[in-house]
Amino acid sequence: MNVLFVCTGNICRSPMAEAIAKEMAGDLDMAFGSAGLYAMDGACASPNAVEAAMAFGADVRDHRARQLDPEVAGWADRI
Repeated sequence: MNVLFVCTGNICRSPMAEAIAKEMAGDLDMAFGSAGLYAMDGACASPNAVEAAMAFGADVRDHRARQLDPEVAGWADRI
């Protein structure tokens, strides 16, 4: 199952949700992604998101924002 988390800019909430879900899913046959309604493609996760995700054992330092589009949405089984 492919799960897509969506927020506004894809630099805080949705990348943190994606990373934390990956950590929690372990060996389950699931894939996670994230996108933003008004994302600036390629933007880094905010410093506060990096710090908050690390508190949950997740890492968003390499995250790059992407805009929600039909291709990204089509990948997901659940949004």
